[in-house]
Amino acid sequence: MTTAIDLGIIFGRVAFAIMFMLNMSAILGWVERKQSAIMQDRIGANRASIYGFRIIGLFHPIADALKLLTKEDFMPARADRLLFQLAPFLSVFFGLVAFAAINPRITS
Repeated sequence: MTTAIDLGIIFGRVAFAIMFMLNMSAILGWVERKQSAIMQDRIGANRASIYGFRIIGLFHPIADALKLLTKEDFMPARADRLLFQLAPFLSVFFGLVAFAAINPRITS
């Protein structure tokens, strides 16, 4: 029973670290958009509206994610299909694992 509890605690720590990093990347992307718009004196994420909603640019990351998911994939003619599709997953996976360093000590 204690092993299941310990594994649950470890899983919770890993999930917290991953969710923290994913949320921080979204927030920093939003801050970068706002800062770039101010520097270039253009309509940025804080002033542009999507269907009449302009909640300080918080809908723009959602629109970017939808655009990314619905974009047409381009694959070079002689590319290895498996490696070409696996490379983005591997880069994100190892980046997130670097932030999920957890004490491996499990008490019995």
